[in-house]
Amino acid sequence: MTNVSKKPLDDKLRKQLFEQFSSLFASSSQHKMASLFIELFTEAEQIMFIKRVGIILMLTKGYSGYAISNMLEVSAATVRSTKQKYEAGEYDQLFKTTKKRSFDGKKFWSVLGLVITGGLPPRAGAGRWSFIFNE
Repeated sequence: MTNVSKKPLDDKLRKQLFEQFSSLFASSSQHKMASLFIELFTEAEQIMFIKRVGIILMLTKGYSGYAISNMLEVSAATVRSTKQKYEAGEYDQLFKTTKKRSFDGKKFWSVLGLVITGGLPPRAGAGRWSFIFNE
């Protein structure tokens, strides 16, 4: 679980910090971004982030909350809260970004499979995530 200070940040300052943070990532190569991601976030935060993106992408493909919960090994409550935000349009920018040709969806699902299984062999064969691309 992440620890966040109970002392709120001023909205203007928060916006400025996020702009600086995004420019840090935007000006980096893919390799440098991966390194920054690993250096800045704990392992638990990385997994949480990756699973959240997985939930959103599966929602865009029309998967049920039950299926998402089982496949990504997250709680039904997590899927529900993410789905509410998704339906409210909170993840539109992520959705647009994943539609770009530079986003490699197959690679993402392959890596997500490794994260979930902890590097162990997949439960349902070598092509565990291939069903997502057969639509």
